[in-house]
Amino acid sequence: MMNDINLTTRLMTDGDIDAVMKIEEEAFSDPWSVGQFEAILKGNTQTVLIAERDGELLGFGVVMIVLDECEILRIAVRKTGRREGTGYHLLEKMLELGKDKGAGMFYLEVRASNEPARKLYEKTGFSKTGLRKDYYSNPTEDAVLMSLVRPLI
Repeated sequence: MMNDINLTTRLMTDGDIDAVMKIEEEAFSDPWSVGQFEAILKGNTQTVLIAERDGELLGFGVVMIVLDECEILRIAVRKTGRREGTGYHLLEKMLELGKDKGAGMFYLEVRASNEPARKLYEKTGFSKTGLRKDYYSNPTEDAVLMSLVRPLI
């Protein structure tokens, strides 16, 4: 894993949409649309964090925080930049954001076959709490539900 000293994290802006969409389409078999990301930027319930190094966008993460709960909706890293710590960096920043906004409970779902992502989540303390049968499409696959409690004290 590369040292993330040079990684910076910031909020997504309109100018990031093309780069985010390129990563989104590369990372997911059922990608979100440009319209979905535009709606997130206009709304106030979801936040997109951008990870970059030397001004180059390497990945992004989407969180939704409601009261004391934070749901990790998306984490994607550019294919050529994977296995370098960017996903871990993003996840830690998303957890910090949630905690800063009063969340102590964190949730996510991940494709059952996505072993690298599941290992990343376990590394940060998430544990399996359930299964949603046939949750994903393209291809049809179960979702593993995971959660993490990080007390606010």
